[in-house]
Parts: sequence; C-alpha cells; structure tokens
Amino acid sequence: MLPFLRKISLEQFPFILITFIGTILFSYNIFNSPLTTDELSAIYRSNYNSLSDVFKYSIVKDVHPPLTQVFLYFWLKVSNTNIFFIKLPFLLMGIASIFLIFRLANNWFNKNVALLSTAFFVSIQFVIMYSQIARPYISGLFLCLIVALQWTKMIENKAKTLHYILYLAFGILSAYNHYFGTLQIAIIGLMGIFFIQKKQLLKYITVNFLIGLCFLPFITIMIQQMNYDGIDYLTKPSLNYILDYIYYIFQYSLLSVLFTISIVVYSIVKTQKIVNKKYTLITFSCFVLPIIIGLSYSISVRPVMPFRSLLFSLPFLIIFIFSFSQKIKPVLTIIFCGIMLTINIFTLITKRNHYTIFEKGIAKIAVSKTTELIKEEENHYVVFNTPDFDIQFYQRQFNSNFDYSNIYDSIPLPKEFRETLKKHGNENIIVFNLPLNLLSIVKEYYPNQRYLDYGFNYNFYCFSKTKNQKEITLIIDTTMSFEKTNDQNHPNNIVLDSNLTNHYYHFNKGEEWGPLLSIPIGKLISNNYCIVESKIEVLNHNKEHNGLLVFEIVNAENSIAWRSSDTKDWIKPSNNWQDMYFSVQLNELIKKNQLNNNLKLNVYFWNQDKKAISIDNISIKISEGNHLIYSLLEDFPN
Repeated sequence: MLPFLRKISLEQFPFILITFIGTILFSYNIFNSPLTTDELSAIYRSNYNSLSDVFKYSIVKDVHPPLTQVFLYFWLKVSNTNIFFIKLPFLLMGIASIFLIFRLANNWFNKNVALLSTAFFVSIQFVIMYSQIARPYISGLFLCLIVALQWTKMIENKAKTLHYILYLAFGILSAYNHYFGTLQIAIIGLMGIFFIQKKQLLKYITVNFLIGLCFLPFITIMIQQMNYDGIDYLTKPSLNYILDYIYYIFQYSLLSVLFTISIVVYSIVKTQKIVNKKYTLITFSCFVLPIIIGLSYSISVRPVMPFRSLLFSLPFLIIFIFSFSQKIKPVLTIIFCGIMLTINIFTLITKRNHYTIFEKGIAKIAVSKTTELIKEEENHYVVFNTPDFDIQFYQRQFNSNFDYSNIYDSIPLPKEFRETLKKHGNENIIVFNLPLNLLSIVKEYYPNQRYLDYGFNYNFYCFSKTKNQKEITLIIDTTMSFEKTNDQNHPNNIVLDSNLTNHYYHFNKGEEWGPLLSIPIGKLISNNYCIVESKIEVLNHNKEHNGLLVFEIVNAENSIAWRSSDTKDWIKPSNNWQDMYFSVQLNELIKKNQLNNNLKLNVYFWNQDKKAISIDNISIKISEGNHLIYSLLEDFPN
C-alpha cells in the first residue's frame, strides 16, 4: 500500500473519492475545451498596451467589475494564446471549491450534509461548465466560499486576526469580481450583525465598513456600467424563472429531482425536527435573497439576471437542501452519495451530452469546419456573423488563412444581401450564424445543402449550386398560388398576367387586407425547434411601398406571437417579381409548454400603404431546426 494511503481514515475516504471524481469531471477534455464568445471578448479587451487603457477602453464599457479583466491583462502575458493556460487558474479555483463547500457544510452542519452537498456540487453541469470558462463566475463562487468560511469563524467567536484579514482581503476581491458576488458578500455581512457577539461587534462592523470603503472608488464606474446597453439582450424574468432555475441546476433530470426530494423527505421524517436552525436560516437567506433582489431589479429597472449570475449563491442552496440530512446514518449517506453521483453523471454525459456539445465552441467550429471544407473544394464564398477577433484568433490556432466576409458589425438589409450574392459566382457558399431571413436568400442561389452542423449558439451551413447534392428535407411545404380563379372571398382581385400563364392577387388602391394562408401548426410539429420559412412573391411598380409580410401564431384565436418583414427592406421598385421572407426558429417565439394542438400559423400580407401592389405564391415551409441552440442552458429534445 502507498504510504499516504495509510494516513487516510475510513471516514475521510468518501470525501477523497468524491473530490477525485469531481476533479476528473471538472478537468475532462480541458485540452479540447474551446474559448467561448464571452472569453474571446475578454481576451480582445485585454489587448491594450497599458492597464490604464484597459480601464479606459474596456472596463468602463463592460458590465462587470474589473478584477477578472485586470487579472487576464497580466495572465495573458504569461499564457499568451495557449487556451489551456488561459483557463487553468479558473479550473483550479473550481477544483478548490470542492474542498471549500465541504468545509463550509461540515462547519455549519456535519459530515453527512458536507458529503451530500459535495457529491451534488461536483456532478452538475452548472459548476462543471463554468470551471472551464475564464470569466468571473467560478472565481466568484470560490471567493464567496472563502469569505463565508472566515465569516463563520467570526460569528462563532473563533476568529483570529488572520481570519479578519482574510475576510477583508477576499471580501474586497469578491466585490471587485462580479456584482452578484458583491451582493452575496453584502448579504453575508449584514446577516452577521444578528449573530456576532456584542464584544466583537465593533471589530466586525469596522472590517465590513473597510470592504465597502475599498469598493467606493469604483461606484462611479459601476453607475456608468449599469447604463451600458451591453446586456440589452437579456429578457425580463418570467413567472417560472425560479422553477426553471432549479430545474436547470438539476440538469433537467426528473430522476435527479425525485431522488433529492426523497433524501430530504426521508431525512425530515427520520429527524422530525430542524436541527441547527441558525445555519438552516443562514443558508436559506444566502440563496434566496440574491434571487429576490435580482428579480426585483430585473422586473422594475432592467433585466440583469441570467442563471450564471446565481452561481455565487449556488453552494448555499445545495447546503440548504441537504441540511435536513444531519441525523441519517453515515452508511446511508455514502449510499445516497453514490446513487446521486451515478444519476447526475449519467445525466451529464448522456441526457445533457455536455462534453460533446461544450467542445464545439462557436468560433472554433466556424474556423475548423470551414478549413476542412475549403481543403475539399476551394470554390467557396464564406460569410460569417461572428466577431473578427474570434475568427482570427482561431485562424492562428489552426494555421488557416482563408478569406471571408463578415456581417457581424453591420447586418445588411435583405435586398442589399441579395445583390451581394448576385456578384459572386462561387459554386458553393459557407454561412455561419447567418440570420434566418438572409439564409432564405442564400437558398435562392444555392438550393442544395452540402453540409450542416448545429451546436450551442451556432448554425453552420454549406450550400451548393450543384444539383447532385443533398436537398433540404421538409416537414411541411404548402403554397397558396391563386391559380384557382373561383376565389369566393376576393373574386375581383385575382388577375391573369399578360402572358396568360399565371394568376396572381392584386391589391387595388385603398385595399388593406388580402388572403390568409393558415395551417394547424400545433398538429404538425413535435417540438418548437422547427424552422418556419414563410415567403411571398411581390410585384411592386411604386418607388417605395410600406407593406408587411405578417407571421402570426394563434392559440384558440388569441395571438401569442406576431412578427413581420417590411417590403422596404426586401423589395426594390421593379417590373419583376421578387421574393420576401419571414423565417424563424420557433423557439425564439414560443416556449415548449405553449405547444398544443390548437396552435395555428397565419401568414398574410398587410398592405399598410393601401397602394396598388401585386402578390403571388404565399408559402410556408417547415424543416427541422437547431435543437442544440441553447443546449448548455436549456432543456432540449434528444
């Protein structure tokens, strides 16, 4: 037997085993782990000649305190562009947090709670993913746990000078790491006033005052950041926000939820009372107060609370859940830990498919797949919708130097994009993260799909003009063509063209509403990840026309989603028929729980100007979409 193993007691072995499993889960595939868009943005914003420039041009225009950005500024001088070394400090903080959550749960409750909390902590996607992302999330969790441990010494009247110094130092670091970390330590600090002994109160208030005083110089910049529009993509939390968050923590696994509930119920029945009410109240307050404050601000002022902002309070939620298990037998605790690890790891790898999905980073895939396809066939026109820095970073990683067009900084109008495609005679086109309306135009000129790859936050397509390529498979393909001239609703609007070959619909001057194409979409699709492409052909002789192709989803006659495309963006004055589209992946408009058999999709043309205009061939095409688009954050069909 190895000498160090002799020093391990039977009681220590479960924790060591859980830590070992957690280290593997946190570290697995780290050498293939991509840099996310958020990480690449931080790297880009660290590429200044001086720290003062980082503050002036990066931090002031960010929505985070400066600690992580300042750290990356110096760390990148050591790690350079080596992705593993960029991520390494954050991975180490994630692994260290395994020990810290065990210590905290053990100090507040006992070893039963500590083992169960740690087993859950190491095996969920939320923690594992952010341990491999060089952003202020796992570092914030790490800092908050250290603060909580020092705080415990203080309120238990066991703190020495060193503990106060560590509390002060890590409290300041936490405040400067992330605003929800600032909130978390503020809550902990305020709660301590109710638990600290009176003779220690002055010292306690002083050390917390110093943390606030040290953060005071940044308040002006914080106010500037709060008015920055960089988080405008966040939506207001729904009524289901808390339930969605809890289900996300449990990796959308009903089995994991039920097993955890069974542990809690068994523990409560066995104990028949709450043991250690003080720390039960503290853990509950530490996870629920950030949610209440964040939700209140998000609803009343502006949305600021994606799930990742609650990573700092996650340990307190986990400890609270298992705090009722103090009195169960140690052997049963170990059995529960084993079952929990099995369920969570199985869910992580199979149901969530975490490592496979996470490995396929946005810019990484854009460059690697494009490089492969160009090697096979050089005649490609490449269009990306991704920051140039991200693409160029990975071009250096893969030693690839292909040319590409990038629309990231300026999405063209559809009519402009159509003219651009006309100028290129390439046999193939590669498009990455192209808006679906523009993708519909691509398929006009390149109707055959050569390659498709879907992943988290990206869509990668390669289309070809070559006829022997794979055609796109459609679930639904229906068209209103006006060739049936006995239209009872609009008998005077159906016109035969001058070649006597085609009937179309003509809006006379003063007419606003025309025909409607409606399909029972709820009965035809199985999930809300389908791509729906609605199209209409327009003949417009006027110099300018303001009409809308309307896309409406109706549930029992109540409109639940209404979107449109404007003729001004699509149609140029011409004697030729031109196509306009509204294309969308349905999950952008409706949630999974809104799918039912009563849903109808209505597509029609709203002639707002009431000017004369002609339309033809209103159509709806539905195909399978990207079910992985938000797969690291949301539930998705396997």
